[in-house]
Amino acid sequence: LKAVAYLEGQCGLVTSASTERSDQEAILSSPPVGLLAATARRCPDVFFYYWVGGEVMEGKVLPEEVDVVHGAFLVDSFFYMKKETKSQKPIKYLVELLTQLRHQTGLCFMAVCSGGAALCRSSDPRAATFEELLAYVPHGLQALVAIVCGNDYYSKSLDQASQRIACTAAARTLCAGMVARARCCFAVVGGSASTWDYSSARGWTEARREAYDSDARFVSSVFTTAGVNAVSGAVELRGLKIADECRNCSSS
Repeated sequence: LKAVAYLEGQCGLVTSASTERSDQEAILSSPPVGLLAATARRCPDVFFYYWVGGEVMEGKVLPEEVDVVHGAFLVDSFFYMKKETKSQKPIKYLVELLTQLRHQTGLCFMAVCSGGAALCRSSDPRAATFEELLAYVPHGLQALVAIVCGNDYYSKSLDQASQRIACTAAARTLCAGMVARARCCFAVVGGSASTWDYSSARGWTEARREAYDSDARFVSSVFTTAGVNAVSGAVELRGLKIADECRNCSSS
């Protein structure tokens, strides 16, 4: 909601249920054949939230017929939270958030999500890249927001030139695709070591914490220079409660 409020203030995002776009209306389309084939070989887990008949639906398949799409979110594991109970049942909050967003702005947003999503291809075949998530998003949107929580440099920092070059290239490709699809673009990139409670109690040294924060600032700057306004989210997410060792957010 804060991201959309930012777009409204800085980019002139039109928040009106009566917005008419006629032949420029955002229409869902299939991903490019080459990318779709590559994605199918890896079979990443992708979850969709979309509007049908005035209600938010969710599932692993994006239907051909959906309600008008004004904006979209691309989200990694941040698309669910966990209860701090023994079962740690995932709490999928996006149905409520997208509904509230429509009530406040009159805009229908969809969300394309994948746990563990990263800018570069992950070793985990279940995790999509953000470019793969973007491929499901239509052109002609009013707004597009990427939530990139730092999976590219969580386990290993971007201290090697090859890693930094690859991450920079992937971020620039994502930004170019975002700008091509939406009038207003925004990204929340990385948070900070404090955001995710990467503390000494969890085995993180001060040097590793500083490296993470440095990488987050660097990647955020890549988004900004590539034409997508970005923040780390460290200020906005201050006080975030972490539920488990996988750094999933707590719903409490």
